[in-house]
Amino acid sequence: MEQATMQERLMLPVAYETSMTPEIMRRIEALKSTIDVHDKGKVIAYGREEQTSIGKFSDSILKGVGSNELGAAGELLTQVIEKINGYNADASGKESGFFSFFRKQKSKLQTLQVKYQSLAENMNTVVRDLQKKDFALGQISSNLEIMYHENCKLYEFLTMAVYAGEQVLEDERRKLQELRERAQRSANPMESQKVSDFESDILKFERRLYDLKLSRTIAIQQAPQIRLIQKGADEVSDSIKKAITTAIPIWKTQMAMTLGMQAVREGLNAVGQVKDATNSMLLANSEMNKQLSAEIAQAAQDGVVDVETINEVNQNLIEVLADSCQTAQKAIARQDEDAKKLQESEAELKAAIVKYTNLC
Repeated sequence: MEQATMQERLMLPVAYETSMTPEIMRRIEALKSTIDVHDKGKVIAYGREEQTSIGKFSDSILKGVGSNELGAAGELLTQVIEKINGYNADASGKESGFFSFFRKQKSKLQTLQVKYQSLAENMNTVVRDLQKKDFALGQISSNLEIMYHENCKLYEFLTMAVYAGEQVLEDERRKLQELRERAQRSANPMESQKVSDFESDILKFERRLYDLKLSRTIAIQQAPQIRLIQKGADEVSDSIKKAITTAIPIWKTQMAMTLGMQAVREGLNAVGQVKDATNSMLLANSEMNKQLSAEIAQAAQDGVVDVETINEVNQNLIEVLADSCQTAQKAIARQDEDAKKLQESEAELKAAIVKYTNLC
C-alpha cells in the first residue's frame, strides 16, 4: 500500500509545501532542531508552551469579564420596557360636586408628573448601566479580536510543528528500518531490544504529534466560534447604542407629549365641567326664583288675617260669653239659696237665744 504523503497526513492545502516562504521554512528547520525523539522530556515539551499560550490569554479575558461586571444587557432593556408599560397616563377615580374638578385635575397632573419624573430618573440610571455594559462589550470584542489572531498564530505554529515532526518521523522510521535489518543480521539479542526501544520512542512522539494535530483541528474550529461570539457582542453593543441614542430619547419625548396631551385633555374636561356646573346653577336658581315668585304673588293676594280665623275666633268668643252667662246665672241662683239658708239660720239662732235666755 502506498504511504500517505505529508500533505495528506496534515490535511494541508495542495499548494502549501510549494508556497512556503523562506521564513516558514526557517522556522520549520528551527523546530526540527529542537526535536529529539529519544528524549522523553523534549518529546513532552514539544509545542506545549504554544499550546497553553492561548489558554492563558483566555483566562485573562475571563478575569476582564468579571471585573467589568458584564451582566445581561437584555435585562436592562427589559426593565426600561416594563417601566414604560407601567407609565399610565389615564386618569383614575371620579369625584362629584361643583368644585371637585379643581381638586381632581390637580391630583391627576401631580400623579402624572411624579410618574414621569420617577420614570425619567430610572431610565437615566438604566442608561448609565447600559453605557457600562456597552463599554465592557467593546472590550470583550477587542479581546476576542486579539484571541482570533492568537488562534491563527497557534494554527500556523501547530501546522509547522506537525510538519517538522512528520519530517523527523520519516527520518526516524528509516533509521528504525536500518536497525531492524541490523538486528536480523546480528546474533546479539540486545539489538532486538534496541529496535523495541526505538519503536517505543517513535510511538510516543507519534502520540505527541497526534495531540498537536488535535489542537490544530480545535484551532480551526475555534476560529468561526470566536467570530460568532464577537459578532454577537458587537450586535448587542449596537443594540445598546441604538437604545441609548434613538429609542430611549424617543420614549422620553413621547412620554412628555403624553403628559402634555393629558394636561390639555384635563383642561378641556375642566372647561366642560365648569360649563355644566354653571348651567346647572342657572337652572337651579331660575327654578327657585320661579317658585319664590309664585309664593310671593299668592301671599300678596291673601289678607293679613284669614276669614276662617276670624270666624273661628268669633265662635270661640260666643262660646266664652255663653259659658260666662251660664256661670253667672248659676252663681246668682246659688247666692239666693245661700241667702235663704242664712236667714233661716239667723231665725233659728234668735229663737234659740230667746228660748234659752228666759229659762236661765
